[in-house]
Amino acid sequence: MKNFLHAALPALLLFSAASSAHEYYADGFTIVHPWALPTPDGETDAGVYLRFEQIQKGDRLLSASSPAARSIRIIQEADGSTAEPARELASLELPVGATVDLHPNALHLQMIDLKAPLSYDRGYPLILVFERAGTIDTSMSVGQH
Repeated sequence: MKNFLHAALPALLLFSAASSAHEYYADGFTIVHPWALPTPDGETDAGVYLRFEQIQKGDRLLSASSPAARSIRIIQEADGSTAEPARELASLELPVGATVDLHPNALHLQMIDLKAPLSYDRGYPLILVFERAGTIDTSMSVGQH
């Protein structure tokens, strides 16, 4: 029995790691692991991060929403080399062959007017609307990425 457990441990660890990441498949690309950090009481906004990969058909993210916030904006932060403020984008291009990363202090989604703080280790609905792929329901996890 001990040898069986020893042999099975790597497979169990791999399954555990794989089950913590979540992917959503659209027509022509993959949405990987939408996530956010927990927010303290009184915080009204929160960043949402994810990755678009395996983009085989070009598309555009037109909008995002969640019942956890009044609205969600697509935000491009300045790269730090200029004094430019962050700006809201009308949409987000997903070019063929690219990987598009949304992460802190760069390109990301911004939840506006949270209805309650985002709690660690919880999931929240995140609805993404694309020009070609249509509406895709995902779940955003809260915690360390």
